[in-house]
Amino acid sequence: MKRLTLIIAMLLTAAVALGQGEDVKFFRQAGYKGSVLYTNHYLVWQGVETSHGYMFNNHHYLGASAGFMLAPIDNVPTFGMLFVDYSAYICNKKSTPVAGIKAGFCHALNYSTNCEFRNAAVIEPGIGWSWTLKSGNGLVLNIACPVFLTKKMDVVSTYVMPKLSFGIEF
Repeated sequence: MKRLTLIIAMLLTAAVALGQGEDVKFFRQAGYKGSVLYTNHYLVWQGVETSHGYMFNNHHYLGASAGFMLAPIDNVPTFGMLFVDYSAYICNKKSTPVAGIKAGFCHALNYSTNCEFRNAAVIEPGIGWSWTLKSGNGLVLNIACPVFLTKKMDVVSTYVMPKLSFGIEF
C-alpha cells in the first residue's frame, strides 16, 4: 500500500512539473482521442482499460472502451468489459478537473458454478484530474464508483466496487 501511494505521488509530482511549460501542445482539441489506463478495485482487482473516441471540442469526449480486471486469488474469474465512455473536461486549461460516466456490459471470462455473477450491466460515474504534458499527451488520475447490476435466479443484485485508475491520454 505504501509503495503504491509513493508511486502515485511521484507520478503526480512529475506530471505537474512537466505540465508547467509554456510551449506545451494542447491535446484536448476536436478530433480523435484515446487513452490507456491501469485500474485498481479495492487494492486487489487489477485491470487495464483503453478508450478511443472523438473529442467534440476542448470539453466533451465520447468514445468506446474495452478492458479487463482480474484478482490474484484462486476461484475468482477474470472479467471483460465493454463501455460507452463520456468525459467532460471542466476547464479550458492544461490542468483541469474531469467528470465522466461509463455505461456498458461486464462478463466473467472463466467462471465456476459458484460465481456471484457472470454477466452484469455496469454504470460507472467518476471524477478526476487531467494534466497536459510537454510531449502533448496527457496524464489522468480518476476515482470512480462502478455499480454492477446483475440477475441470478430472478433476483436482481447490485455490487459496488470503488476504483482508482491512472494512465496516459493521447
